[in-house]
Amino acid sequence: MPFSKSLRVIGQSIEKLSLDSFVIEKRGQDFAVRSKSLPPDLALNRKETLDEKIWHSSGLVRKRTLVPGDDGWLLYRPPYLSWLDAQGRRRRRRRFAAHRGSKSISQLLRTLGRHLDRLDTNHFQICWADGSVVVDYEVADGSHIRESLSINKLHELAVRMRLRRAPRR
Repeated sequence: MPFSKSLRVIGQSIEKLSLDSFVIEKRGQDFAVRSKSLPPDLALNRKETLDEKIWHSSGLVRKRTLVPGDDGWLLYRPPYLSWLDAQGRRRRRRRFAAHRGSKSISQLLRTLGRHLDRLDTNHFQICWADGSVVVDYEVADGSHIRESLSINKLHELAVRMRLRRAPRR
């Protein structure tokens, strides 16, 4: 799954958990999310699953593949990301006319993911806090790059990317 999709899905769960500052790290095939405002594991388990907290889908029984770590990380594995993406697509189809805008965390993370996809990175870390985003990543030649972006700059990048897309028919 491209980073743009994975990061959008993670962004949707971050929005539902109301996290305003967090770190996303690529760990092999998995993504780890850490935040000081992350609810303790017991708070996550008050709903039957985190899926219900994110999508309010009470009838679904799903093997949990989001792993809360002892060190305050949530680990998003590929099967769980694919499942959340399918839930999000189904939900967006139902409310196709409603558009949340490109300033939501999920849309901004999607834009950042598309940027990382174009750069062909494998390892990265995103630090999101206080209206700014710091991205550390490694490019194909092995060099490390650090970019600092304001939320406004990321929004401008989202608008530019949207304008560059070919119109759908």
